[in-house]
Amino acid sequence: MNIVYLLPVYWPAIGGCELHTHELVKRLSERHRIKVITQITRQEDKPGNLWFGTLLQPLPCREAYQDNKAHVIPLRVLNAERVLLYPFVRGFRRMEPVSMEAVRQILQRKIMRHLKGADIIHCIHNGASFYAHAALAAARKHDIPFVLTPLLQTHQALKESERHRPASKGRVHTAPPAGNLRALLSPMAYHDRFWLHACLRADALIAMTDTEKRLLAQWGVPRERIHTVGVGPILADHFDGKAFRKRHGIGSEPIVLFLGRKHELKGIEEVLQSAPKVWAHMPDTLFFFVGPKEGNARKIFAEHQEDRVIEIDQVSLQEKTDAIAACDILCMPSMNEALGGVFLEAWTLRKPVIAGDTPPLRELTGDGKGGFLVNLEPARIAEKIIVLLNDRRLREQMGLWGKERVVSRYSWPSITEKMEQVYLNLLVSAQYLRE
Repeated sequence: MNIVYLLPVYWPAIGGCELHTHELVKRLSERHRIKVITQITRQEDKPGNLWFGTLLQPLPCREAYQDNKAHVIPLRVLNAERVLLYPFVRGFRRMEPVSMEAVRQILQRKIMRHLKGADIIHCIHNGASFYAHAALAAARKHDIPFVLTPLLQTHQALKESERHRPASKGRVHTAPPAGNLRALLSPMAYHDRFWLHACLRADALIAMTDTEKRLLAQWGVPRERIHTVGVGPILADHFDGKAFRKRHGIGSEPIVLFLGRKHELKGIEEVLQSAPKVWAHMPDTLFFFVGPKEGNARKIFAEHQEDRVIEIDQVSLQEKTDAIAACDILCMPSMNEALGGVFLEAWTLRKPVIAGDTPPLRELTGDGKGGFLVNLEPARIAEKIIVLLNDRRLREQMGLWGKERVVSRYSWPSITEKMEQVYLNLLVSAQYLRE
């Protein structure tokens, strides 16, 4: 098959969407012709706001490159195009249809240049709904199936003012109603009406969880078009927790690990605020934060400087794997996850997790069998950390449950096979309809 992927940010930039698409592309490119059309391929190029940044910010012009056997093509918005788009992007809320049409036309022309011979276009949505809108139009123009991974993230039900209120002012994140997809729709967010239009028109939707599938079906997407595929763990072949501890001068002290993009929406501030409450009971506990800084991370960490807080930026795959092996608990109470591959990675090494209490993560963790679910409340996070650190048997139970979950549901060979089958079925159906 000749498959074209489209997403705004791609590996080697870091993020769940980027890394897991890279892993899928790497495997599929061994058997199929793959192109990846993207705009941002470096962590340092990522704008603070994906909507404005990808359309209005002068991003570095990167060269095309090979990812295994796939061809990665970075798109570029020209200076003249940015000037043309400026009033439409800035005034999007006031004139949505006209603004989206202007963005769609420019992006669609860029996509169309790379669709010659394509059998399928698969858009992976990552906070910029105009990508899905343009990809759908391009697919219809070329008369090829359109596949969309919408990455439904339930945190969007929260108001902007609530989601960005500093934790010091009493921010408390709770999960939105599980069946209320209408509440998730908001202009210039993941789930505006153009995103929904693309979901309803897609030939196939790829869901991360059954929870996501139910929500999309409730909104009117035919269930037979929604395929629960998920993601898998991305780890090195070998791990050495003792080596990680030795590299960082650590003995047997307990380690609580936050692993991922260090962004306020991931709960970094609340984890930091939970630390003194943990130290009051277990003063030797170390808090490791591993991953690139984004958003307000620099300011947040500057306000929480402590010897028992160790912050590490980007790491190799081996260092990441060793960090998980070294920790006692993986703690990332993010309300901002469609599935959360990092939890699968922790379970692969039999580590318990503390995750955000959202419908997808309730499903993923067996409603708490593989770890604790919390809202973004420092006292509650600290309570669960203390419970786990005091109960080795509970940690082992949760880690083992998670390991079995990964083996049975989230192996990469299984995920790759499911995706191939979705594509093949679409091509067979498309050929049948043409005949």
